[in-house]
Amino acid sequence: MRKIKLVVLIISCLFFVACAVSKERSFIRKGIIKNGFHQETFKDVWGTPDRTYSMLNDVGYSKGQIPIEVLVYKNQNIELAFSEGRLIGWRTIEEARQGRYFRFWTPTH
Repeated sequence: MRKIKLVVLIISCLFFVACAVSKERSFIRKGIIKNGFHQETFKDVWGTPDRTYSMLNDVGYSKGQIPIEVLVYKNQNIELAFSEGRLIGWRTIEEARQGRYFRFWTPTH
């Protein structure tokens, strides 16, 4: 009986994750970008980025700086900032040329 419950739980979790990733892909295809989306989902939908680079950013709510990985997609006119594989900010390529900051998400407590 315990094994059956465990199998059902595992299958339910896998189903939930698959639905979430599918929903992310759908949003990205429609041009809807939300913080928290997975980095790999953007790569799956838009392909290999035209350029990548890393930076450190002091976002104010953590001690010290956090590493940020940036993916640049010229066809979509966007730079995406990720921390630990999750989207935390973005800006247009034009905003990047002007030296504007990313629109960073700040968690509320």
